[in-house]
Amino acid sequence: MTAAQGLTPEVQVALLRQQVCARYQQIEQQRMAGLPLLNPALAVACCGFELQLTLQQRPLGILITPWCMNLMLLPAAGECWDHWPVGAKQMIDLPSGYYEIIHGDDVILGRYAACSLFSPMFEFADQAAVLTTAESILTALFEADHQAPSERVSAMIEDDYDESTYDFESSEFDESVAGIQSEPAAPAGLSRRDFLTGGRRR
Repeated sequence: MTAAQGLTPEVQVALLRQQVCARYQQIEQQRMAGLPLLNPALAVACCGFELQLTLQQRPLGILITPWCMNLMLLPAAGECWDHWPVGAKQMIDLPSGYYEIIHGDDVILGRYAACSLFSPMFEFADQAAVLTTAESILTALFEADHQAPSERVSAMIEDDYDESTYDFESSEFDESVAGIQSEPAAPAGLSRRDFLTGGRRR
């Protein structure tokens, strides 16, 4: 799935959000119904998915479901990701630092890559709280003041490591649950939890 060409940026973003939400609403109804890991106070939603110049016009957004919150990267218009095996890990470079994403494939959405932020979602009291958190994360990702490389990335930089070959490995991947275990680096001055929650306190 890619953003449709010939449409205004605003319409492209709205269309992508609609497509992603519709697919995960379907997954919730068909595969997740009745499972204990769902937070009944939450609903499927999307934030972001604007085309990012720093990511070669690839849409980046956050997927919210009653069972997880994932950072999600989609191919640019006309881009093919078939050379990335499902389960392959890749580092992406954002103003706030490097983040590890894992490639997946969905029968409806097609190719995408994701990074797990929260799973399960029981610490969120309502939809407003989870939407506020998602928006805070998206803002922080593009603020250089929040840069705080992880120990693994720091070692890569010190060793002059070629990140283009980093972690090009495959593992089993369940796109319906998207239970990815990679962790984004926390911005300077904040714990990882404060970063992911936008400093929110329960």
